Amino acid sequence: MLNKKSKTEQQSIIYHIILDTSKSMQVHQPELYTMLIKHLQNLNKSILAQGKLIHISCSYFNSENLSFEESLISTIKLLKKTREKQLSGNTNMFDALAENLKYVSYKLDNAGLTKPSKIYLALISDGHENKSSNTNPIALNKSLINFRKKNQAEFIIISGVFHDLDCDIKITIPAMGQYATDPVAIQYALDNLQNYICGNSL
Repeated sequence: MLNKKSKTEQQSIIYHIILDTSKSMQVHQPELYTMLIKHLQNLNKSILAQGKLIHISCSYFNSENLSFEESLISTIKLLKKTREKQLSGNTNMFDALAENLKYVSYKLDNAGLTKPSKIYLALISDGHENKSSNTNPIALNKSLINFRKKNQAEFIIISGVFHDLDCDIKITIPAMGQYATDPVAIQYALDNLQNYICGNSL
């Protein structure tokens, strides 16, 4: 996930996606995953063109499963493999966010590697939280605030429903909150996200 410290002190960025794979996200398939693949490829090229390193990883969550891919290659490989797959499970978004904070914190604190100059966590979900059982939303917001202060991180949400989660940027896709799909709006949101991470204004 992170490279060992180099003599040139090359600036690096971590971009970690937290992707909702619950049944209610099925309506966006396979277009969403196809767009995500292009988004990651284009973002990687743009950041490298700026002379920076970018470390891309992804978490996939629903009430039945939580998994992690730790590189751009493995993330794209899984997106390609699963974009035609039938999704299942409910949306345990709060629990998944809490576990992702623990995951990224562990990687930063225990890998013995140089910390990046910036961390971006991007949640992509329809926002219909309905299955979390281990996470209090108030405690989760405190954890989000503390994580961002400690690690120079930003939390970005792309969704249709937001649940008052404390974040730096909200990119709204209304159709996602209505169990419908709008590929144009999804592409626009991903383009805005890329522009923001690359240093442009939304």
